[in-house]
Amino acid sequence: MSKLIKDPSKIAWDQFFTSGYLLEDPASHTIWGGYGQSDSSALTFFHTPFFKKNQNFHQPKECFCLKTKEFWEAITDFCLNDLELESDESIDESFLKQVSILIQDIKQAKFQKIVPVTYMSYKYSGRPELSLMKFKDLEGHLYGFWNQTGGIIGSSPEILFRRENDTDHFVALAGTISKNQSDAEAKLLNSEKDIHEHQLVISDIEKKLATIGKAQLEKSATKTSTFGPLLHLKTKLSSPSMAHSSGDLVKALHPTAALCGYPEEVAIERLKHQKHFELDGEERLFGGIFGVEYKDFALSIVMIRNIQWSKEKLIINSGCGVVSSSIPENELEEVQTKRKAIEERLR
Repeated sequence: MSKLIKDPSKIAWDQFFTSGYLLEDPASHTIWGGYGQSDSSALTFFHTPFFKKNQNFHQPKECFCLKTKEFWEAITDFCLNDLELESDESIDESFLKQVSILIQDIKQAKFQKIVPVTYMSYKYSGRPELSLMKFKDLEGHLYGFWNQTGGIIGSSPEILFRRENDTDHFVALAGTISKNQSDAEAKLLNSEKDIHEHQLVISDIEKKLATIGKAQLEKSATKTSTFGPLLHLKTKLSSPSMAHSSGDLVKALHPTAALCGYPEEVAIERLKHQKHFELDGEERLFGGIFGVEYKDFALSIVMIRNIQWSKEKLIINSGCGVVSSSIPENELEEVQTKRKAIEERLR
């Protein structure tokens, strides 16, 4: 089994940028990484596609754990190539039409919330994996995994769970407004639509954790959280770890109402009939889970605010929570603002 590298000078950065894994833990100012493949490893990365429950495990040949500052200093010279993008196509028009239909279905009490997704595709030149520096200052968890055929890189404001010192931490993140609006924080904290959407996510997390015996949760006050040009409503929850594995938590929680809808079963079925499902089908990574485990520590994030690429094209996905009081044009503006927050980093 390989040992955990803690000296950046001993990391083969050229191999990392060929086949790498990466997850930041802002709470400890630490970045976990790895590269290559092996049958055993000092730590384990895992991911779960959006429409699935089971984890896919990754055992890197070499693994490292660095302080965030050390990581950025080490990779600066590798991230000098600019990524050039040319907008290709989007499904925004279809998204707008489908949101109108979904709102009417919610008003007819078929379900309470759903999170449709749209995207813009781009022609590109350069190496997307070398764009890590572009995500440096976003208020989130830097993450990604890639190889020579494609990959995904992003900075997520949302965790599924974080385990440390025998305590599991969870986050409800839903409700969004642009920081550019006057009195944005007050508007968000007093928005009936956003508060309703946020409460559905909290209730969803509480009910799902109760099914595995986590009935007593400590819950913080709801506050706002910044991500680039956006503000979100955020509530923290926690409970003792008990005997649950990370796989237990993923299966119980994923996908939460923040990324799927409520009730889950109905929302999942409707999302499979949206235009976006034609992009990746049940292998969709956007909104899926990516995480790392090392001894008694575990962290998993929700894969949003990212770029995803193959040799042919690059994609920026964005979604929004739709409830009965949603206005289609406002939802389209929200997903385009989220996309712009990522696109502007790359240009």
